[in-house]
Amino acid sequence: MKSVFPRSLPTLELPRFDGNPLEWPTFISLFKCLVHDQPLTDTQRMTHLQRALAGNAKKAVGGMLTHGHLYREALKELEEQFGSEESVAGAYLKTIFDHPEVCEDNFAQLRSFYNTLHVAVSTLKSLSYVHDLAATDNLRRAVQKLPETLKTRWGEKRVEMLPKTATLADLDKWLRERVRAKSLISDQTLNSCQSKESKVTPREGNRRRNNRKGPPRSDARGAEFSTLTTRVNGNRKPTRPLVNCPVCSQAHKVEDCPDFKRLDVDQRAQCAKEKNLCFRCLSSSEHRAKECSVRKGCGVDDCLKRHHPLIHGAAPVFVGAAVVGCSSPTVLLQIVPLLVETPKGDIVHTYALLDSGSQATLILEKFADEVGLEGSKEVLTLGTINSKEVSKPSRKVSFSVKAASNDSAVTSILIPEAWTVPQLNLPRQRITRSVMQTWPHVADLEIPDVDSEYVTVLLGANVLEAILQREVRRDPPGQPAAVRTAFGWT
Repeated sequence: MKSVFPRSLPTLELPRFDGNPLEWPTFISLFKCLVHDQPLTDTQRMTHLQRALAGNAKKAVGGMLTHGHLYREALKELEEQFGSEESVAGAYLKTIFDHPEVCEDNFAQLRSFYNTLHVAVSTLKSLSYVHDLAATDNLRRAVQKLPETLKTRWGEKRVEMLPKTATLADLDKWLRERVRAKSLISDQTLNSCQSKESKVTPREGNRRRNNRKGPPRSDARGAEFSTLTTRVNGNRKPTRPLVNCPVCSQAHKVEDCPDFKRLDVDQRAQCAKEKNLCFRCLSSSEHRAKECSVRKGCGVDDCLKRHHPLIHGAAPVFVGAAVVGCSSPTVLLQIVPLLVETPKGDIVHTYALLDSGSQATLILEKFADEVGLEGSKEVLTLGTINSKEVSKPSRKVSFSVKAASNDSAVTSILIPEAWTVPQLNLPRQRITRSVMQTWPHVADLEIPDVDSEYVTVLLGANVLEAILQREVRRDPPGQPAAVRTAFGWT
């Protein structure tokens, strides 16, 4: 007895292919299944191929479509033009790179980016495009789309994976867990709200409305409503949930935080920088000082500058302005020797400052000229802790760096965007082997002698791989900690 199920299945239709590399994997799979692998002549196959093509794809083999004996040549031409690894992988990677950056706490955007990433990774996996999945630059560009909190967590994940090199497939798997977790939390919150609402009977609802003082608020249809945080009536304003303090995670403002107040003024400014807080209000990481709604001056000792009173008198720490404050001899700058690869292929030895608080990478204009770095001329705006901003002509360049020592696992790191500046304004700081011998906890480490006078590059947070801390060695308070980076110990 023959099965009736095949007869109940819908007929598969061959999709039209217009030359979009994103559609090539699906098209060629179906075409081979429905046409190419069937017991047909090449003339019959060419007829089906002719009906399935449109746009650029049809133009590419237009002269062959009327000749059945050219069927295999036409199929080969289509694959070379639209189905090559370069074309397909490039198209799918472009969907990742063209996706808008995900805003902090925007789950819809995060889900959209994950779906885009997952489709691209799944397709590249199925086609065995392992080189595209493993390319460091592809991974870096994908990570740049994440919000800052997830960038940091991904950095921690990469440290856990060492010495294995992370790939786009690893990012896809890791981000899938984050999205699923956020999705579960969102669903539970929604179900909880709906459950609470469903438990209120019509009689109880009427009693609550009747006991409420003041006229009820209503929408256009006259129906009473309330917010999720508090019920609204009369002149009472809805209360906002108090955001946890970014310093200690307790429910209060930064300016009321006991831990923050216990710090000295320089430490407070450094803490505010590391938490990406506005230097004017200390209550937001979503705007800069010049965009802050707080207009009054500091007020301490009749200071009229627009910074928060709790950081009045602090040494400059806003590294985005190429200024670094160092008020204590034990607060040391992370300076590392490295090699810069010039456009001509030469290798130049220099020194760099690593600073996770800087949003940009800076390079001395004189040094960039010496090594032959070229780029577009643009205007760079530099800011300071006092919210002053200065615009200067600059040049946006790119280059690659690698560790000066041979024992580093990182071969080369691309700096996709760096800004030229006339000077870095670093405090003079020279650390020698004899100085390091006075700190027993780092005496056995291979830490090179460094001098801030020779620093020509400031590597910021836009190059996460360069500033990521792979290991930290600490000792009692008051003595510096040693950090292992992609360029060795510092």
